[in-house]
Amino acid sequence: MFLPVYPDGWWGTKWGGRQVHFEGRNVAAMCPDGSSDGYASCNYPANMASIDLNDDNWYCIETHVQLNTPGIADGALEAFVDGAQVMGYYNRLFRGSDPNGPNDNSSLATFSYVRIYTQFGSGFLYYDDFAVGNTRIGCQDGAQ
Repeated sequence: MFLPVYPDGWWGTKWGGRQVHFEGRNVAAMCPDGSSDGYASCNYPANMASIDLNDDNWYCIETHVQLNTPGIADGALEAFVDGAQVMGYYNRLFRGSDPNGPNDNSSLATFSYVRIYTQFGSGFLYYDDFAVGNTRIGCQDGAQ
């Protein structure tokens, strides 16, 4: 049984950076920086506000990924740090129109799970009040 794999992606920080970042693998559209014209991995850095995630601080981080309708550029990526929008990519084409597209990009792909992931490094990363929803949840202590 064929299970569509791509596109997919993950949230984090990039190469020692301290800002929210999304890495999308095998997306169907041109990358934001123009590095690929489709069906490759793309970096989506913070593009609306610059908020560094510093050590020994708590942050409310909200992320939103909406896959596009297959073949139609209506997908979205959003991120908020303590209520401030730091990332907004709209009208994105993550999935192409072909179930067996280039580089295993499939119009049938869905997000089937969410991972909390760390690759390497020292120190601690704490998660508290982790929530998943189909609308924006918001932050405590007055942050929106």
